[in-house]
Amino acid sequence: MNKGTRVKISPKLLWKKILPEGAENTYITTTRGTELLGIIFATRWMYKREITVWVTQLCVHREHRNEGIVKSLLASLKTGNDYAVGILSSHPFSISAVARAFGKGVEDIDLGVMKLEAKDVMATCPVTYVRDAKLRGALLEDQPSDGTISCADTQFWVDHGEPDEALSVMKDKGVTWPLGFLPEGHEYLLLVKLESRVES
Repeated sequence: MNKGTRVKISPKLLWKKILPEGAENTYITTTRGTELLGIIFATRWMYKREITVWVTQLCVHREHRNEGIVKSLLASLKTGNDYAVGILSSHPFSISAVARAFGKGVEDIDLGVMKLEAKDVMATCPVTYVRDAKLRGALLEDQPSDGTISCADTQFWVDHGEPDEALSVMKDKGVTWPLGFLPEGHEYLLLVKLESRVES
């Protein structure tokens, strides 16, 4: 697929893509009256006999951000028994929200855990686009030269205008972004090993 190519995807195909058969899938919405404010899709599966979660979609209406909706959606995923949580997203706010909800925040991401386990976790994921993603970045491959640290080529061609704006907002607040540059057609990769399961 060439840069800028738009692909139409039916709701049925999208549903199948992010909520695969044979896995424990979660789909939660937040509404106010008839207005949809936010959604989360996630998949759970066993990785090395441990329950692992992948957030396949996390969206909040732009006009309703900073209202605690993302926090509530992510809190609804917690069971106390999960080993790790992963997400691929082009949006820094989504990455930051998952890092904060399941770890200590985006500036305290354990890059060592990601380096050691991201490839194997993703290779066992029942979600096809996660399993087939090509890992990129200094953390995950030998000698990248483009400023990438942790991302994946998912052929997800979206306008990076809003994500770039979000990243600028975070940097203006003094946040040090640990995941590097994001090329077109890629998504940032985050894997958080849950704090209660991290070996001391």
